[in-house]
Amino acid sequence: MKRVVLVDSDELSRRVAASQLRQQGSDVIEADEQQALELFRKGVEALVVWNGRDAAGVTRLLSSLEPGVPRSVWLFTASPDRGNADASSAPVPDVRRVELVGDTTSMRDLRAQVRRLARHPGLHVFVGGEVGTGKQTFARVLHAATGAGVFVHACPSRLGEFLDARFGELAELGGTLYVPSIAEVPHAEQLRLAELMHEREVRSGAPPLRLVLGVRLAHQDVLERVRREQVDATLSSRLAVSVEIVPLRRRKSDVDALARHFLEAGGGATRPRLSDQALWRLQQHEWPGNVRELRNVIEQAALAGGDVIEGAQLPAFPGEELGISFELPKNGVDFCELERVVLEQALTRSRGNQTRAASLLGLTRDQIRYRMSKFGMVRPSATRGLGDQAAE
Repeated sequence: MKRVVLVDSDELSRRVAASQLRQQGSDVIEADEQQALELFRKGVEALVVWNGRDAAGVTRLLSSLEPGVPRSVWLFTASPDRGNADASSAPVPDVRRVELVGDTTSMRDLRAQVRRLARHPGLHVFVGGEVGTGKQTFARVLHAATGAGVFVHACPSRLGEFLDARFGELAELGGTLYVPSIAEVPHAEQLRLAELMHEREVRSGAPPLRLVLGVRLAHQDVLERVRREQVDATLSSRLAVSVEIVPLRRRKSDVDALARHFLEAGGGATRPRLSDQALWRLQQHEWPGNVRELRNVIEQAALAGGDVIEGAQLPAFPGEELGISFELPKNGVDFCELERVVLEQALTRSRGNQTRAASLLGLTRDQIRYRMSKFGMVRPSATRGLGDQAAE
């Protein structure tokens, strides 16, 4: 039996092709590009690349193989690129670890809801949130927790094409169909989706197929009002559960965990950490772009390299006051006294917390302690002239 590694960034196409090849007597391994490269190192008889985009990617990977690695690999393009027939808005898979990160009450509740829904793959979900809050992440986590079928991300502007050309394939495999902004889909296509789901569900033996329909909310929008006004009533009646994802500005205590998650998921030989000042700046920002904006900021900062991301490596956020307005008096100043006063003010503002004081001044905690010793300041927990201080 011939072993075939089937590589395709479109999971739906890969699953259909794998089924066809197995019926023809092939031993099929489904893989993404990186997994295929590892298999090549172990020795594989044949490789089938299902579209031209992946063929180029795998060819680049093949060229990176170490000298001496067997290259008895057959490279095919088994079908032409479907172009407009492909309704996926993200043809290249996102290899970052997908999780619902955070320890606020809203995120714990969201994870609990995923666990409950995973036990009922036939329930359809309406998920709302501002741009960048993580609606697609929720859909992917729910799909993974359910553990069946394929995940298809259908572009709203091309949903009609998908329903006409490829819904039948998805109907046979089951899984999750995610439409990120159902309000942008014409009502006629929404009704068509509802009818196809009904036709499929009345057939016996069909594997579960869950709809996850997203909607982008503005600050003043209410999820149920948007559902009532912008989703066709026939389709809306099929949505058993409504979920709203809280914007990042209302769960800022999750910023630290999210930032560290993005650093860890970025890969690379070294994984930098955030300095206290960088973390403090991230906590002050309101994040109008939500989790997506935070991820972009962290990934850009990590590109600078180094073991530590300092506050100065982060972008200047709108409305943030970073500059220092100070003019040296004509007669000069006592710099040591100026340093002592600034240190005292930072400790007062941070209520004696040395880590927060260090963040305010762009210093480390050890540097704060050195200066406290230099000026004869006792540990903040024992000081009585610096306001209502709290021991660390």
